[in-house]
Amino acid sequence: MVTPPPAGGFRLLGRVFSITAVDGRGNPVTHFDQQITIVIEYAQSDVDGVIEEDLVLHYWNIDEGRWVFIPGVVDTQANTLTIHLDHLTNFAVLEIPQTRVYLPALQR
Repeated sequence: MVTPPPAGGFRLLGRVFSITAVDGRGNPVTHFDQQITIVIEYAQSDVDGVIEEDLVLHYWNIDEGRWVFIPGVVDTQANTLTIHLDHLTNFAVLEIPQTRVYLPALQR
């Protein structure tokens, strides 16, 4: 299991996870010449109380020490999050925080 680094104000859904690949000789492959498509499936119970359209995938950039947003498409009917990228690393599904402003009710 991967230990999650701070999510920078985003809400971590589930766990941080790694996707790995190996070549025909068993050597790890982390970068690709072309973009690959990754489809992340989730259960409806995983997103109860969450606005599904606000789900986003990030990868952990070791050199910068931060989560990096990966543009993707959420399919709320199929319960999937699809991304395209050219490398593999540690990933996390994060929820965009909803900004709420509470103003007091003032009466004169």
